[in-house]
Amino acid sequence: MGLYMTDGSLTGRRILVTGGSMTAEQLAAHDAQLTAVMPIDGRLGEVDRDLVPLLRFLAGTGSRFITGQLFPVGGGVLMVR
Repeated sequence: MGLYMTDGSLTGRRILVTGGSMTAEQLAAHDAQLTAVMPIDGRLGEVDRDLVPLLRFLAGTGSRFITGQLFPVGGGVLMVR
């Protein structure tokens, strides 16, 4: 996800701004926007708590029979079927 901004032209075209090109204020606004739409606890995820356990499972023997699956770790923002 990123922050959408208008390009200032007459068309009002929206441009996706990535985190690496955002100012501190834009990044704070982006995080606030994400937090407002997060279905789980209204918080952004943390790598150690939310992603690493899945990676640890997938790297272990318990996942030996799993193939071709998607594991979205996004707090429910993007629903995948």
